[in-house]
Amino acid sequence: MEGSQKAVAQLAAMGYMNGGMDLTLQMLTSGNPEHILGQASTVEQLNAEAGMRLSTLQKEQIAAARAQVTAKEQIATAAQLQSEINSKVKTIHAKLALLNSSAMTQAMAIFEKTGSYPDVVLPEATTVGTTALRAALSQRGKPYVWGAAGPDSYDCSGLVVWAFAQEGISLPHYTGSLWNSGMHVSQADLEPGDLVFFGADIGHVGFYVGNGLMLDAPDTGAVVRVEPIWWSSYVGAVRIA
Repeated sequence: MEGSQKAVAQLAAMGYMNGGMDLTLQMLTSGNPEHILGQASTVEQLNAEAGMRLSTLQKEQIAAARAQVTAKEQIATAAQLQSEINSKVKTIHAKLALLNSSAMTQAMAIFEKTGSYPDVVLPEATTVGTTALRAALSQRGKPYVWGAAGPDSYDCSGLVVWAFAQEGISLPHYTGSLWNSGMHVSQADLEPGDLVFFGADIGHVGFYVGNGLMLDAPDTGAVVRVEPIWWSSYVGAVRIA
């Protein structure tokens, strides 16, 4: 018995040196087991409360992190929407400028007097551009429909895409991409068949015909027609070769 108690005492000493003592050892080495059990119950309760506080803190930290991520996403979404709104406002202003331009006024005056524009006389030399222009001229009078690329209706880039497709040349159905599909030429070097572009957002395209005229599909309610170039919103020209 004395040897057993000595062994227990040694285990208790080791437990103390290691930073704690097993509850069973505490009961074996104590003269008052009930006191030890009461202490153990208190310690367990404190540990449970500490665990609850830690769990609550962790949950609050996770919630705060999620709220921060959500706020960043909302800021990014708002910035994207603002950018889209600015782009649409810019397009509307460009179209208003076209409608109020002297070129548009002149075009309407000519059309009201004659009902049409003079016949187009193209140079005898045949280029990729003039061949496409001849094909496009054959579509005069067909209605403008947004997103259409023939053969019964067209939008501005759709007319260009269809005309060059008659030569086996595939072009993108988007004015911004057409702007980068060929060689840029100066206004002084314009030739029939070159593509002419308009608007700050390069939102419109037509064929240069010559003598200050172009062939295009203007807008909803209009038809494919020859009309004066909109010089007030002209941004440049591209030659497809």
